[in-house]
Amino acid sequence: MKLLVILLLLLGQTAVDDAARTSSTSVITLERTGCFGTCPVYKLTIFKDGNVLFEGKEYVRQEGKASGKISQKALKDLIAQFQSIDYVNLRSSYVSQGKECPEWWTDSPGAITSLTFEGKTKTINHYHGCRGVPVLDSLTELEDKIDKAVNSDQWIK
Repeated sequence: MKLLVILLLLLGQTAVDDAARTSSTSVITLERTGCFGTCPVYKLTIFKDGNVLFEGKEYVRQEGKASGKISQKALKDLIAQFQSIDYVNLRSSYVSQGKECPEWWTDSPGAITSLTFEGKTKTINHYHGCRGVPVLDSLTELEDKIDKAVNSDQWIK
């Protein structure tokens, strides 16, 4: 009988842990990719509860995982920034020379962002050597605001 109670308690705790993970669905991600040089390579994930996961890969002060937290206001402000540039209607990729990328510089880093909002996810791959279109400046500004909101410098510099 005692063993049955312990098993039920353990199973109940597992269910609570699973529910907690489910309630922490990611909302925003930012992944910085490498360049020909020492550009920081890392990924940030911001969850709907404001928790932040940093995963440092190369040329960062903190390699591996670290965590932080942002306020709900900061999260709402970031989502508003995504909406202000009409993020969900932008192209999914700005990585190769062409109409959407009239200027092309080599050896630049990139950024991959995603937003999960109202049940839908949009991801954009943005190579920073792709230039010459005003929307790319807005996208770069958004990427920088994500870094600033989570204070990624604490793990990078």
